[in-house]
Amino acid sequence: MKKRLLTLLGIVVAATIVASGFFIFNSFQFHLIDSSPTDSIYPVGTREAVYFFNKELDATTSKDSFVTTVEPKQAFTIKIDKKSLHIVFTELPKQNFTLTIRNIKSNSGDTISSIKHNYIVQEVPESKLSKYELASRMSYLDVGLNMPNIQIDASPFYKIEYGWSKKYPGTRKQAVYISSDNPTDKFAAIDYIYGQGYDPSDFEIIFKAI
Repeated sequence: MKKRLLTLLGIVVAATIVASGFFIFNSFQFHLIDSSPTDSIYPVGTREAVYFFNKELDATTSKDSFVTTVEPKQAFTIKIDKKSLHIVFTELPKQNFTLTIRNIKSNSGDTISSIKHNYIVQEVPESKLSKYELASRMSYLDVGLNMPNIQIDASPFYKIEYGWSKKYPGTRKQAVYISSDNPTDKFAAIDYIYGQGYDPSDFEIIFKAI
């Protein structure tokens, strides 16, 4: 009986070691850990698809080496930023598309042969946007200079005021500045602007610390 227990214990220990070794080995393998968008839904108004890896990408590799195709064809550029690969579209995608990236290399010499995503372009509520996409939109909402007639000091939560445009530096054009240190308060400021009958996407908004 004792012998059987020892044998069983040995099997359990061996299995645990093998499983742990496999997990550790797999964690060090070059692989995709996240993406934005996070699934097959590509939010309307999104300009880039971003892929995050567990290792830094090979900075010495030509961007053309990361063979990328978009069907139907759309103009885009590629940006490599340490562990992330950015596919930045020249124009906002308006129809469903397939994005394929091949020959992705890490700085340690590993290669991922191919990543493929079939994207469905549609409206996505802010609550379902990826953290990266949400941060991108919150850091700088662009385009248009139809200034709303609104200013408010709701410190310590947020302030809404005017300042010089960053899109058109060196001009007399103005932008709306939202001062806040908290993402939730930034949303509150945007909601306030909506509540006054203005669409924040119609003018240039710049976020800064309060």
